[in-house]
Amino acid sequence: MVAKKKKSRKRPDRITDFDIATAIHKNRSLHAQQVDEGSKARVTKNLGLFAFSPNRFDFLGVDTPNNRREPKQFNMKKSLAKARKMGFLG
Repeated sequence: MVAKKKKSRKRPDRITDFDIATAIHKNRSLHAQQVDEGSKARVTKNLGLFAFSPNRFDFLGVDTPNNRREPKQFNMKKSLAKARKMGFLG
């Protein structure tokens, strides 16, 4: 008896708010990133607040000190394109 091979379902390319926030943060200058990561600010889940004032707000996991993580399947190009489409970047 031959074992059947399981079909693997391909995950759709989904861009999350976390991916967009990461792209916005990484799109800033290196100095701005380092200063922002070293300072504590009010944490928000609202992508709009973070996008328009990344120095005043922290997005959990993106630029919060001592609590950073990387997105699982991060695509910078697609994330920046979606951020521009949503009006967060010029």
